[in-house]
Amino acid sequence: MNPGAINAATTRMAPTSTLAMGLDLGFWDAAAGTCSVQLTNSAVLNTVVTGNPSAAGEFCVATVDIGNVQSMIEFTITVTHY
Repeated sequence: MNPGAINAATTRMAPTSTLAMGLDLGFWDAAAGTCSVQLTNSAVLNTVVTGNPSAAGEFCVATVDIGNVQSMIEFTITVTHY
C-alpha cells in the first residue's frame, strides 16, 4: 500500500457502545505474522485514529481490551486510506 493518511475508527459496538478500547495502527510483518504497533490509542465509539506512514508498506489495525471488557462484545472497525 502506498504512503498516505490511514484513518481507523470503531464504528459499531454491541451490546454496549460506551466502552473505551485500545485501537492501534502499525506495520504488518508478514514473516512473523504480527502487527508491529507504531501508534496506540484509547478510543471510544467513532473516535478516529490517524497515522501517516512515510513509505509504502503493509499496514495493520489492532483492537485490544484495555481492561474494560467484562463479557463478549461485537465490534466493527472502519479503515480508510488516502
